[in-house]
Amino acid sequence: MSVLKALLEINEGWTLLPKSLVHDELKTGTLVKLDVKELNQPVCFPLSLWSFKSKCPTPVRQALMQSICQITNGLVNKYQQI
Repeated sequence: MSVLKALLEINEGWTLLPKSLVHDELKTGTLVKLDVKELNQPVCFPLSLWSFKSKCPTPVRQALMQSICQITNGLVNKYQQI
């Protein structure tokens, strides 16, 4: 990521980066957010979870699966409202 940020700082193009990685630069004005209409749409990607087959799922595995389902369902509902 630091290579991408360095290229941006010397005006060598643009990139997609998480806000958390450029928070300070946005705050100081070193970097600016580009307003590109096509990028204002939600980004969708497939998500797959894999694990070894087990006859007895562990409590940790069950809790992890439940958390992931809640998060992904929440995101789906959020973007369906847009």
